[in-house]
Amino acid sequence: GLADALDQRSREHGATRFMTLLAAFGTLLQGYGAQDDVRVGVPVAGRDRLETEPLIGFFVNTLVVRMATRRTEPFSALLAEVRDRMVGAQAHAGVPFAKLVELLQPQRSIAHTPLFQVMFNYGAEPRSQVELPGIEVSTLSGGTGTVQFDLSLDVSVNEAGLKLALTYATDLFDPATASRL
Repeated sequence: GLADALDQRSREHGATRFMTLLAAFGTLLQGYGAQDDVRVGVPVAGRDRLETEPLIGFFVNTLVVRMATRRTEPFSALLAEVRDRMVGAQAHAGVPFAKLVELLQPQRSIAHTPLFQVMFNYGAEPRSQVELPGIEVSTLSGGTGTVQFDLSLDVSVNEAGLKLALTYATDLFDPATASRL
């Protein structure tokens, strides 16, 4: 039911479910932080060229989406902003993240990634188990014990609906705060 309601709300505002969830995540981040200007990294598929289709490899780029959340404006205003920024960002999705960092030259630190510290990942779960002759394949779950970003929200879609997983830096967030998020 929640997924259907999200889809309905998204359609009413000319947005996708992804855009609506990203805007909601931006609102949540703004509520927990002192900043109204939130930047979130969003991974995007990098196989937008015909010549990359037969290649083997991991072709993913990261877009940086800036959300200027304002407590006094309705959620629909933020959703419209996220929609417009995502459409604009997708037009430049082929620019490698490293090139963006090189051009913008942000102040660098080994303590965090440049341009954003929060990741939002949205995608579909694989629909079927991989089957290979003579090989048993299974999915392993469990963390590595390290995180790449201060906070990461992974939203996956399957037949049952939406599944959310929050990963966080334990030196920045305590378990109670992460649970509330």
